[in-house]
Amino acid sequence: MKVVDSHVHLYSRSHLAELAWMTPGHALARDCRLAEYVADARGLPPGRDLAGIVFVEADRVQSAADWSGPENEFAFAGRCLRGQLAPDEGPNAHADLVVGVVPWAPLPQGPAAMEAFVAALKERDAVAFESVKGFRYLVQDKPPGVMTAPAFVESLRWMGERGLAFDVGIDLHRAGPGQFVEAVAMVSAAPDTTYVFNHLGKPVLTALPAPGDGRFAAWRAALAELAGFRTYVKLSGVFAELPPGAADETALALVYPWVAAVFELFGPERVLWASDWPVCTVEGGADSVGRWARLTDALLRRLGVDAAGQAMVWHGAAARAYRLV
Repeated sequence: MKVVDSHVHLYSRSHLAELAWMTPGHALARDCRLAEYVADARGLPPGRDLAGIVFVEADRVQSAADWSGPENEFAFAGRCLRGQLAPDEGPNAHADLVVGVVPWAPLPQGPAAMEAFVAALKERDAVAFESVKGFRYLVQDKPPGVMTAPAFVESLRWMGERGLAFDVGIDLHRAGPGQFVEAVAMVSAAPDTTYVFNHLGKPVLTALPAPGDGRFAAWRAALAELAGFRTYVKLSGVFAELPPGAADETALALVYPWVAAVFELFGPERVLWASDWPVCTVEGGADSVGRWARLTDALLRRLGVDAAGQAMVWHGAAARAYRLV
């Protein structure tokens, strides 16, 4: 079965100063390049053929007046695509694996800024821009109201008119259900755009949902509304939400109720498998790509997903959501 990993972050040690979240001594303050990813992905279970990855922006330093960080990241993605990496960016191999790119974009600044940003990216690398399948602007750490601000909604509509997906990064675990309520309003205001919700919306996996758990109920209710639109969910990001050191059996038990709800509401044709590499390695260990693939196999068996549905999870849903060729 071929695999498209729909959420991979790439950067080299020389890029660390441009990462907005990087701190001295951070576990990810190292080379996380295409070469290192491919080495880790060799842990995929037998019968899994890595056919491609989606290069997702890694939250570079930027401001309304300075887009140089995201522009530099896009230029790096272009070098990955062409196999023309700088010496510090790794060997010129595996370029054919990058099947799509999801850069950052200035959605809060409105359509005129989006046009200007796209022009800047095309000036950097017009050929690489042909591989841009959508944009991401992380809202998980933003104040309430960002997703429904008029300029943000207009940017989403602009994206929809151009067939570009919006990767939605929100966080139930740390920000609470309010972000999901706002996401429903956002999607309702720009319903013709495709939305790809990252990492199951970052569920609360520290314990099983208790009867009457308000966060689980609110998350599920919001997903039930979101499922009525052009929406997809990435099956990823689990290790970051689990208790530290959780064994596989514990991980399966804790994530199952959330995954079961996603499959019930969206079906396998709208669930994309992803590793969230290299973030997955922090809590998931060096073999986290293969480990998450094996846990996914166990979840799909427990859910009774048939062969056609499994093919959608492993590659078909990503092809649909991102218009991969």
